[in-house]
Amino acid sequence: MIYHKTEYTPQEVGYDPARIEAVNNHFRDLIEKKKIISANYCMARDGKVFVDAAIGRLSYREDDTREVQPDTIQGIASITKLFTAVAIWQLVEDGKIRVDQKVGEFIEEFATPPFNEISIAHLLSHTSGLQADSGCSKINISYPHGISLKRTGQSHGLPQPCRAG
Repeated sequence: MIYHKTEYTPQEVGYDPARIEAVNNHFRDLIEKKKIISANYCMARDGKVFVDAAIGRLSYREDDTREVQPDTIQGIASITKLFTAVAIWQLVEDGKIRVDQKVGEFIEEFATPPFNEISIAHLLSHTSGLQADSGCSKINISYPHGISLKRTGQSHGLPQPCRAG
């Protein structure tokens, strides 16, 4: 298990550290049974991150013994759509955001043209004008913690987006 340093401890946010070990054991078991090769996970309570961890290897190849890191990007494809949509609608229900808000209010790089017209609704309905993954499937590589969405796209040479809507 590899951990990134976090600003908070489980105790500081009222979380039982024994539950973290249960999660670790679950992932160890899945890896041992060859159900998964690795896992990255982050835990937060009230916006306070208290665990940022990784376990397993980067590759199924026996000759590749590199371990996954907490900042390793994993290819999870469209699974993120479900979790993201649910999380967004929970925030809408709680009155914390509106779907008509511009993404630039939350992600600095989207506050300037041509990104500044993209709203949360555009992202949810796939009408943001952002190009789909154009074959840049560089997964299982590590990026600096907190890299921006815009820098990630530029590092893969993605073109600028079309107009939103």
